[in-house]
Amino acid sequence: MWTKEEMADHLKLNLGDESYSAAVVVAALYKKIYGEFPKIGMSGFQAEAAAVVIDNMPDVGIKGAIDVLRNELLTDEGYRIGWVANIAMAYVDTAHKYNGSETTHHVANEAAESFLKNLCS
Repeated sequence: MWTKEEMADHLKLNLGDESYSAAVVVAALYKKIYGEFPKIGMSGFQAEAAAVVIDNMPDVGIKGAIDVLRNELLTDEGYRIGWVANIAMAYVDTAHKYNGSETTHHVANEAAESFLKNLCS
């Protein structure tokens, strides 16, 4: 099995071949999610590279993912602006739909559901 450094060197050597690198990444993610490699005709080297990617992939769980998201929202202004805009528009679109005929609480809850639906789709 390759070390993390050997893997990085190997991928750098093959960056020009986008289909090679893409196959490695797709295969690694597929195996991480489904427990087996996809049937996409990978070479032995690609399968070995994907296995190394999986071995070095941190299992951060939900807390780790939230920590990454929180850090990005705090340090990347453009990313934060995108989130603010999406949250605000979920509220504006929902409030516009009711045109004052519903309570703010109802509109806010529906807007939050709308935002999460868009986030998860």
